Amino acid sequence: MNHHLLLIIHLICATVWVGGHLYIAIRVLPKTLKSKDCTELLAMEKSYEPLGMSALALLIITGIWMTLQFGISLDQWFSFSNPIEKVTSTSYYYFSAPFC
Repeated sequence: MNHHLLLIIHLICATVWVGGHLYIAIRVLPKTLKSKDCTELLAMEKSYEPLGMSALALLIITGIWMTLQFGISLDQWFSFSNPIEKVTSTSYYYFSAPFC
């Protein structure tokens, strides 16, 4: 697949993923904390989850695919030998870190 098409898909998915979480954090969460009623937050989460998780899956797939197109194989990850590999390893480490 063309690298530019992969990049466009990757950026659209990143926009959906980040935008959805910003909407929850800025718009829904303050109301939920103020009213101490989780129904609106749970409804938003239930409606956003299929789209958000699909976007996250496509982010991971297109990210790995673009990395492989640049000639960085899986055995080269975490060697920090060139700039593209540094970005790949850093983003993998960041997104695989535990959030709790």
